[in-house]
Amino acid sequence: MMLEEYTISRADITDAGEILCLQRAAYQSEAVLYNDFTIQPLTQTLDEAIEEFQSSVVLKAVLDGEIIGSIRAHEENGDVYIGKLMVHPEHQNKGIGKRLLRAIESEFPGKRFELYTGINSVKNIAVYEKCGYSRFKTLKAAPGLTFVYMEKRPFHIRAINADDYPKLEDFLYHAIFLLPGSNPLAREIIFQPELFIYIDGFGSKPGDCGVAAEADGGIVGAAWARIIPGYGHIDDDTPELAISVQPGYRGRGIGTALLTRLFELLQGQGFKRTSLSVQKANPAARLYQRVGYKILRKNEEDWIMMKSIMSKKLVAYFSAGGVTRNVAKALAEAIGADLFEIKPETPYTKADLDWRDKNSRSSVEMADKASRPAIAAKDANIAAYDVVFIGFPIWWYVAPTIINTFLESYNFAGKTIVPFATSGSSGIGETVAGLKASVAPSTIIREGKMLNGRQTKENLAAWANSLGL
Repeated sequence: MMLEEYTISRADITDAGEILCLQRAAYQSEAVLYNDFTIQPLTQTLDEAIEEFQSSVVLKAVLDGEIIGSIRAHEENGDVYIGKLMVHPEHQNKGIGKRLLRAIESEFPGKRFELYTGINSVKNIAVYEKCGYSRFKTLKAAPGLTFVYMEKRPFHIRAINADDYPKLEDFLYHAIFLLPGSNPLAREIIFQPELFIYIDGFGSKPGDCGVAAEADGGIVGAAWARIIPGYGHIDDDTPELAISVQPGYRGRGIGTALLTRLFELLQGQGFKRTSLSVQKANPAARLYQRVGYKILRKNEEDWIMMKSIMSKKLVAYFSAGGVTRNVAKALAEAIGADLFEIKPETPYTKADLDWRDKNSRSSVEMADKASRPAIAAKDANIAAYDVVFIGFPIWWYVAPTIINTFLESYNFAGKTIVPFATSGSSGIGETVAGLKASVAPSTIIREGKMLNGRQTKENLAAWANSLGL
């Protein structure tokens, strides 16, 4: 079974029962390990699980419509506490747990993370250590049960400066990929012309650009780009990228954070794309593909990859009567964005939309803030976009709760959302406040705009351009 077939997204309260069943299956091995079948994950009630949902961000891994993994976290006094990482026994040892852990971390960028597990849970501890967690205390909870507490401290990404340039020699050396079991190379290898070109006189060439990751009082990673005839050269307008993270700090999301910030800086300088060369056997190739690099050319030992760094936009919309649909289509054409319709799993009928009937479907949904109407498709590929315009009709002075369903079905961490709405009489009200709870803290939600009446493409383009996106 291909791992790519499963997806990770936010869970909601309607998933609580299924996740509780998964929890009871996943924690059987822990109960056997400690000879205790009264552990909290096995005795937790549905009401208790729902209470946890209401105070936590909960993610789910879904395969063929079935939840096969989950994790949750909540923030308290600036720290993030992670709990209940679980994968169904039939799907363990496939990397799903690590992906869930990375996904929950991306919901709280720049925070300190803390979790705990039993001291006898050797496999769990090994996974956490591989993901960058370290032990900081143990606590005896009961006779025969000791917990190991582990933490991952935050890191800071910043642009490199002239004082950092000499340190690029170390990072260039660590960027050289060696197959497992190979003897270390002499450090002097970086001064060979084909390698030294990546750092020689860095900062003196137009377009030289780099970022550094700081942690524990020092620089632990760097990513930089410059236009050179290097291994990944494709043309004289495309900067080639290099990246290195110190061995003890890998697996913490630092590489992804470095690349994300570097792309922003390159985009600000007017570059449209960036390239690189990576050996096929290098695990970093998966990171590059995950952040959007595509294989441009396949050589015998390496791939030449390229990534577009132009801001990609999506217009997603829900339309009950067709008015919002027309505006969304015009907006997408005006700004050159892709278009995605948020379709309810069960279409709304005219009776469903009767706001005067307190028992109509829309009235009942909007009266319950926890309502999350099911959507028909979850294939919007949000990861490919930087900016997402979301359109909807105003219902009861806010967005329909199906919009919350849409937001909670994807990871919007680090992205910008621009709401727009249509209405016969209502304003946009408290719409933005009602949407913030459904996305990661790092998501930027701009002030919404009403787009009633006839909207020309010129007016729509002018509004979008005024946002400075």
